[in-house]
Amino acid sequence: YLSVSLTAYIKDGRIESVGSSGYVYQTDNFAGLWEIYLIPLEDYNHMTGCEETLALGEVLLCTNRSAYEKTELAFPDGTVWQVKKQVDDFEPAGSGVAHIISSMYVFLPDFSESVKPFLALSSENGSAVGIEWNYGFDMGGSQEEQAALTRDLRQKLRQQEQEGPEDALHIYRCEGEAEERDSFYSLNGGLFFL
Repeated sequence: YLSVSLTAYIKDGRIESVGSSGYVYQTDNFAGLWEIYLIPLEDYNHMTGCEETLALGEVLLCTNRSAYEKTELAFPDGTVWQVKKQVDDFEPAGSGVAHIISSMYVFLPDFSESVKPFLALSSENGSAVGIEWNYGFDMGGSQEEQAALTRDLRQKLRQQEQEGPEDALHIYRCEGEAEERDSFYSLNGGLFFL
């Protein structure tokens, strides 16, 4: 799925601050700090098998770590999105699952138009907005074959990264369950012995 992400401070359903403005990262603001991921509704429907529809200005919402109780989401530029409903059948991937702050996944009907104001933030404030593609698939084969495929994909992605334009910032990550299993058990297995 495609996502445009930004870090924001939200108070009473209103985004007070976005991105790298400094105010977002003050320690007294962590309760209202959110990592927001804007995702096309088509991607949500494809991944979940749902057939949700939205009017312009409506969004679906999925949150983790904290509940979002408001029925709208208002942005500094005056844009207001109405939360049609909150969903819980979306399983995120990528950087969103690793953050310690709350994450909000906002599914939009007209993605290209809806994200334009946020893409402009990136050029005004440096690194305020990230664009991320997440691909996932299941495969058969042994654990060794799966780990070998992960290594091969990672090598090809590194090659792409090195051969790309020098002024472009592309970061490729490749993870595989079979290859990460030992690392997971070594990092977290000690909990079972406490």
